[in-house]
Amino acid sequence: MLSIGSDVGLDREISALTSMSGSGVSSELVIRAEAPDNGATYRCEASNAATFKPLSASIKLSVFYISDLVTIKLKPKYPKSGDVLNMICDSGACNPMCEVFWYKNGIKIESKLYEEVIESSAPFGGKNSRSGLKLDITTKDDENHIYCETVNQVLGKRSGANITLSVLFKPQFVAPPQQKYDVIEGEDISTAFRCSTYQTQQQRCLMQLQLIANTDDNTN
Repeated sequence: MLSIGSDVGLDREISALTSMSGSGVSSELVIRAEAPDNGATYRCEASNAATFKPLSASIKLSVFYISDLVTIKLKPKYPKSGDVLNMICDSGACNPMCEVFWYKNGIKIESKLYEEVIESSAPFGGKNSRSGLKLDITTKDDENHIYCETVNQVLGKRSGANITLSVLFKPQFVAPPQQKYDVIEGEDISTAFRCSTYQTQQQRCLMQLQLIANTDDNTN
């Protein structure tokens, strides 16, 4: 008989392939190991008419795995230019504990970690890794890509999560607004003003043209 249980004694009998080998009997169990199998105890029992109680042998599984449920949380959720953005990356349950790495636009970040990897308990006997990253937000961070990578060195496997930053900021002229143009009297002039800002479907960069100075050198 084969049974599966845990340290708390919750046994469940399972079927396996049993065959005769000479004067003995052998039983083979094939399983596909999953994260919930980590820490499970498998016990094989053998008995016949001559045994007072079944003879048994057991083995406890240690399953290595990595989570694909990596998450990144932002505080504040909608950063503005000038804010200090705190980001927390959670690896999810891993066995053994995963290492955590941060990347910004594909470049590894090491100098701005405010919270090194912290270990905490996770389901199925695994460990959760958490790492914090702090960024001083400017308008240049808008649409930057942040990637949190988790690595299980024993398995040689990686997982991760990525976000694209959306930074709120006031309209900014792409070119200096106080430019001077030389114009010949009687000729037309065409000029373009362009500004950038955080845009949604409801927000646009609005501009108003106004004559702010008129210098006349002909005085009587």
